[in-house]
Amino acid sequence: MPLAGAPVRIRPQAATISISAATSVGFLKEHRKVEEQDHKIQKQEATIAKQQKDFQATAAHQQKEIEALTAGLQKVSDQLELGKPAPRMVGNDQ
Repeated sequence: MPLAGAPVRIRPQAATISISAATSVGFLKEHRKVEEQDHKIQKQEATIAKQQKDFQATAAHQQKEIEALTAGLQKVSDQLELGKPAPRMVGNDQ
């Protein structure tokens, strides 16, 4: 153990190995983070795709309901038109 203030001698090979090991550990940690982020992104993309599909199905169902209601309303309007008395001509014979 070196004394305080004494120069420390390091073998160049040992320092390289220590730096390489530290770099590898750091790289592996970052790589794991990237993989976790990729997994989260894939889950989010799948969720978005499902929501889009559900939205399109709901919109199609609502469009069919609108069309059915419109057809029903048209039938009622037609029946009311048929039930109205014919317009009378008013003459100037008074």
